[in-house]
Amino acid sequence: MGWGSAATAPETSGEPPVSVVIPHGGMRAHLALVLAALAAQRYPASRLQVVVVACPAAEDPGRPLPAPEGLAHLEWRRFRRPGFAPAGARNVGIRAAEGDLIVSLDDDMVAPPGLVAAHAARHAAGPVATFGLRRFIRAPGDLLPGPDVHARLAALPDLEGSASNRPGAVRDWRTADAPVVAAHPHPYHLFHGCNLSYGRDLARAVGGWCEQFDGAWGYEDVEFGARLHAAGAVITWVPEALALHLEGPAGGAAPPRLRRGRNLRLVTARVPGYGEFRHRASGGHAADDQDPVAREAALRE
Repeated sequence: MGWGSAATAPETSGEPPVSVVIPHGGMRAHLALVLAALAAQRYPASRLQVVVVACPAAEDPGRPLPAPEGLAHLEWRRFRRPGFAPAGARNVGIRAAEGDLIVSLDDDMVAPPGLVAAHAARHAAGPVATFGLRRFIRAPGDLLPGPDVHARLAALPDLEGSASNRPGAVRDWRTADAPVVAAHPHPYHLFHGCNLSYGRDLARAVGGWCEQFDGAWGYEDVEFGARLHAAGAVITWVPEALALHLEGPAGGAAPPRLRRGRNLRLVTARVPGYGEFRHRASGGHAADDQDPVAREAALRE
C-alpha cells in the first residue's frame, strides 16, 4: 500500500493527505527543530508527508536528517542548482508531493501543533491559498529537538527586530492587513512562501513557482500567489497557523537580499496593477516599501 492510502489512514480520518515542502539551505540544527515540530502535529501521521529539498547552501546536504519519532513519511531530495533558488527547490518538492494539499514552510519555521490541520481545514470550502504569520525569535544553541519543541520556543521573547521583517517592527509587518485580506486590492501581497498552503493540482496547473525569480531575493511568492488567485483560489489568512521564525546566531550576518530590485521589477511587470499599488504604498517610491536600503539598491540596478 502506498503513502496516504485508505489502509494506512485512521478509519475516522476525513483529512486530506498533506505534503509539507521545505527547501533546505540553512542551518541543520534549525531544520531538526522544524522536523520535531512537524512530528508533533495534531494530524494523522498516515496523511502527512514531509519533503525536504536540500540545496547546495545547506549544511551537509547529502546527509539526510533521520525522521523524528512520529514523522512516518519523511523524504529527502537533492537540488543541485547553485545559488539562491527557492522557486526551483519548491518545484522539486511539488513534483515529489503525494498529498492533495501542499504546506510550504521554510527550514527555519517551527510550526505549532495545529498548523497543518488549520491550513488543511480552510480548503474544505473550496479553492483557497492560505498563509500564516510569524513570530521572530532566537533559539538557544543548545536547544534539543523534541515533541514539545514549539512550546519551549514559544516561551522565548520576541526579537526587537529581524532581517526578515520591516525595519523597526517587532510583530510580522502583515499583522494589521491579515484580518482584512479579503478587501485587499492585491491579497497575494501578504502571501509569503515561509508559511503557506495551496492545492497541489492547482499549483501544477498554473505552472508552479516561476524559476525566473531564482538568483535574486523575493517576490516569487507574491507572483505565484497572484497566479493562484487568478485561477480562482481565495487568498485566506489562517490565524492559528502562527509559526516561529528562528533567527541565526546573535551577532551573525543577516542573509543578503540579493538583487531584490530585479525581482520587484519582474513581479510588477507580471502582475497587473501591482506596480502602481507598491508605488502608492511606498509613498511614491518606485521600488521597495519595506526596506530603504533595498529601495536605493533597486534604483541603482
